[in-house]
Amino acid sequence: MATIYTERAVVDSNVAGTRHDVVALLARVLLVAMFVVSGFGKATGFAGTVSLIASIAIYTIAAGLLFHAYWNDAPANWFDDYINFWKNVSIAGGFLMIFAFGPGRYSIGRG
Repeated sequence: MATIYTERAVVDSNVAGTRHDVVALLARVLLVAMFVVSGFGKATGFAGTVSLIASIAIYTIAAGLLFHAYWNDAPANWFDDYINFWKNVSIAGGFLMIFAFGPGRYSIGRG
């Protein structure tokens, strides 16, 4: 009976691994969707943005600090910058998580 349990545990582990890979793919697509849409206009100047894209988590934090400094805002602008600042922090966290744990099974660069 222990052997049957072990084999079943391996199957369940593979199914769970597949679910994790699908979720990792979905997470990557959702994280970059905003950047693809907003970056479409920058496609003609791609050479100038390569280093920026290479350090996208750092860029996202810097953009939050530079452009959404809600702590310096007038009350009328405070809420929008507050939301955008923390959105940038959350996006950076998502990119760092992908960096730390890898892209999962379903990725173009997976070798």
